[in-house]
Amino acid sequence: MNYKDMKTADYKFTDLCNEIDQWKSEATYWQKKYEDEIKKNNEFMNESMETAKKGVANALMFALHCSDDQDGNLVISKESRKVLAKQHS
Repeated sequence: MNYKDMKTADYKFTDLCNEIDQWKSEATYWQKKYEDEIKKNNEFMNESMETAKKGVANALMFALHCSDDQDGNLVISKESRKVLAKQHS
């Protein structure tokens, strides 16, 4: 670009256009980075949610198969142990 032949207004306008183009490309870059980060966080949260669901389901199944004996101790019958073993294998 030959700045010597340009008027001051043209020079400033050209610089302004170049700066706008630079900001546009930076905005596009950061928008993509933001969207990638959101996608990764969503995937992580979905995996964590699935793990938590399995944990809650296992705890509920265990609680349903437990009972109290005369002394207040938790007891699991042989049949309940077999059911729980099948579910965890």
